[in-house]
Amino acid sequence: MSHYTSLSWAAMPAQLPLAKLNARTKLSWNEPARMVLDNFSDQDPLHVHTSTKLKHADAIMDGAGARYICVFDHQQRLTGVLALRDLHGRQAVRLAKELSIAHDDLSVDYLMKPISQLPLITYQQLERARIGDVVATLQKSGQDFLLVQEEGQIVGLVSSLNIVERTGESVQVRHHVESFVDILHAIKHSDDID
Repeated sequence: MSHYTSLSWAAMPAQLPLAKLNARTKLSWNEPARMVLDNFSDQDPLHVHTSTKLKHADAIMDGAGARYICVFDHQQRLTGVLALRDLHGRQAVRLAKELSIAHDDLSVDYLMKPISQLPLITYQQLERARIGDVVATLQKSGQDFLLVQEEGQIVGLVSSLNIVERTGESVQVRHHVESFVDILHAIKHSDDID
């Protein structure tokens, strides 16, 4: 204990207001991209397993005030990300109807975005990037999430919704189709496009 020094302090007045939790200053797109990273090294991500039913996932996200949840397999590996808006979107309703099951009985693996479809950058790239660079990456990839890895492990995630919340600027991501089957499905179900 001899190499530590006591900090100086002041006596507290009888009452002091608390700082507002959401009183964050809006960020500029020129700020460092790490400012919008959900860093899993600092806090474990909110997560469910692939077999979790939508009703349960919805309750977890609602309780945490989260806009997305990570999806883990039974070996505790990240396999996907599920956005809150996808829980009650047209695709979820259509899928439940096609499978002849109740919406709440769908498991999250039907609606999650597999990590293999998400862009992945290194933490070093993120450290050199600005928020605007991340937005350009999300827009070019057509995805709402950007994974960040370091030494072969996912260390965080940037979501378009977090950028909107932190900057107050719209992030317009045009979702791309992945295959010819997706194109046919988009044509057949053009009214399902959000």
